[in-house]
Amino acid sequence: WHAVSLEDVGDQRLISPEISVPLGASAPTLEFRNFASFDTSTSSECFDAGILEYSIDSGTNWNLVPNSQLLAAPYTYPIIEGLSNPLGGLDGWCNPQSYGDLEDSASWDRAVVDLSGLQGNNVQFRFRLGSDESYFGETLGWRIDDVKVHSCELPTANYTLQVNSAGAAGVAITSTSGHGGTTN
Repeated sequence: WHAVSLEDVGDQRLISPEISVPLGASAPTLEFRNFASFDTSTSSECFDAGILEYSIDSGTNWNLVPNSQLLAAPYTYPIIEGLSNPLGGLDGWCNPQSYGDLEDSASWDRAVVDLSGLQGNNVQFRFRLGSDESYFGETLGWRIDDVKVHSCELPTANYTLQVNSAGAAGVAITSTSGHGGTTN
């Protein structure tokens, strides 16, 4: 997906289909690659910036993914208020237009989002690029690629209490991966 850094106020959006985050999934995450090249920002605020939101009600309501859920590539700075950016006041991803080379994979950030609080829901994600009324020249915009939702599944174990003919107790352990053993 590619959104351009506009010469005027704008709010561009990419919305995912609903994705099931299974109840009980171990460490579910959203992962994507992110390349941002916008109007020059100040040392502590963004003029144009991208954010990530989620919905658990088919897109009726949207919530900003907070920095605390960004395990890798957190938001850069707050988005400046007062220049009509529709995302003004929120934290967002922004980088000056001289940031990186689009063709160099090292210039792309790998973002990882903790989805553990969304287990048991069908979730939609919305990438938004907000542009303000200022424009400082040609930029490469915002690019999103390689979007994945995944989780780690830990092997489960079954425990069986066994008592032998001499009256000694032991526990037999078997796992879904086929490894098992007996503990006395």
